[in-house]
Amino acid sequence: HLENVGWKPLIEGGLSMVHQLATTPALKEKFPSLGDATLAGAFGQAVTDQSTAVAAMRAEEVDAKTFNKVFAALRAANDATVKLPVEVIVREFGNGTMATMTHDFEDPYTEIVWPDRMRRFSQAIKGNFVGVGILIRHNEKREIVIINPLDGSPSKRAGIKPQDKITSVNGMNTADWPLDKAVDTITGPAGTPVTLGITREGEAKPIEYPLVRERIKMYSVQGWKKTGYNERFEPQWDWYVDPEDGIGYIRLTGFNEDTFTDFLKSMREMSTQRDINGLILDLRGNPGGLLQSAVSFVNAFLRTGRIVSVEDRNGQELYAFTAQRQRAPLADVPTVVLINEGSASASEIVSGALEAHDVAVVIGERSFGKGSVQEVHDIDGRGAEAKANVKYTVQHYLLPAKPGETKGRLVHKKPGSDDWGVMPDYVVKLSPDQIEEINKIRASADDVPEEAADGMVEVPGSAKASGDEPAANGKVVDKKAKEPRDPAELVMKGIDPQVEMAVLLLQGRALGQAEKASSAAPATAPAQRPAAPEAAGKARS
Repeated sequence: HLENVGWKPLIEGGLSMVHQLATTPALKEKFPSLGDATLAGAFGQAVTDQSTAVAAMRAEEVDAKTFNKVFAALRAANDATVKLPVEVIVREFGNGTMATMTHDFEDPYTEIVWPDRMRRFSQAIKGNFVGVGILIRHNEKREIVIINPLDGSPSKRAGIKPQDKITSVNGMNTADWPLDKAVDTITGPAGTPVTLGITREGEAKPIEYPLVRERIKMYSVQGWKKTGYNERFEPQWDWYVDPEDGIGYIRLTGFNEDTFTDFLKSMREMSTQRDINGLILDLRGNPGGLLQSAVSFVNAFLRTGRIVSVEDRNGQELYAFTAQRQRAPLADVPTVVLINEGSASASEIVSGALEAHDVAVVIGERSFGKGSVQEVHDIDGRGAEAKANVKYTVQHYLLPAKPGETKGRLVHKKPGSDDWGVMPDYVVKLSPDQIEEINKIRASADDVPEEAADGMVEVPGSAKASGDEPAANGKVVDKKAKEPRDPAELVMKGIDPQVEMAVLLLQGRALGQAEKASSAAPATAPAQRPAAPEAAGKARS
């Protein structure tokens, strides 16, 4: 670990959590043996004895052998008293060690990925999974509610909608199901069937959706306006926020294994429509992802120079990534990057490196400040088949030095520091009301039906709901569907001043280029940072 915390505080944290388990009366409903005062007291005393022994040791005396000895003693005491499942002891001890990392060493990124989270952890890294393509949550009544069906997924194609409630899976009532059970039951091998029973507001009877599980791609590259879907049910986008001036817009929701490849594909699509005179790269709310993906993005805009470096606990550089000229196809594209307090990790590498090299303008609000690197190792030695992982912080990364600086800048927010993250070139703040309205417009604009005719959304005939009518093609259409909102409102009505300023900057750049061309200036003039409009550089609320 970066801080070299040693074994002692971790073992003490684990023992503390196990002791809390042994002395919490409310848990006797789930583990009846904890209701036996004699048994629970004996187990609690055994935990206390181990804690006392470890506390008396010097830090340098406590090592992996100490851990093995302590944990063996815990298991023996458990077997002789309360006889809790060993998995419970393991999890509580592990959670205690991680709580120590969070509270004592202020490292919330070091964690154990337990078996119930392994699937989601893998999905976030790989950007795909096998299922029917829905995001779910519990509402206040603990009903299972669909947040939204994912683009191109079986659920989206079938006509499942946001806010639908899942009342059954393969005929089994989902009342009181934990979300993990719902996920485990709905997902399964690709090509296998599953039937969801759905209730929908305004519909008198439940609707059954027979679906076939398949590999679901999580699209992390989005454009300005969703226009529909192709024959493979992949989302199609209008990539231009300002088609007249040739200003493109791409929103990244993460940095997974497919993000950079999908981004290059999007840029190719954009360039086939017209010349690209500017690009807005929206990283707001992007929590980050893979380091290598971030490096590829920076290199795409940067011909030469350092992209990011990594240092150890002593501040010594371990390695650095440097741009390669042949991997910079977008070096001449004027670019504005949007960030906010939700932009973290890989988002900060991209925005910070492009800002440091003066190849992009950064607009928005200061980023999150997550500048640490984690490694992931399996706990049980099974590699790719591991049932649990441990993720721990090993390094910090530094952004490239700006002109006049001798060393790169640490992005990570350290305790007590007032300097962290990426500070935009131009700070433009959003009010809570603006953020709420932006989210509403975006959610509506992105909720485009797979196929629509005369404003009516298609729903498969097998899932016909009351009030629907067959269309000319024999399928069922929903007359209640609302027309998606136009994201142009964000700029035209001044709802999103961050995008508005980005457009103004790039329009000014495009105008300058046009004037140069008309006066016979060289067409290959190097890209310059666009001049800011009069309000630039001032915080806006």
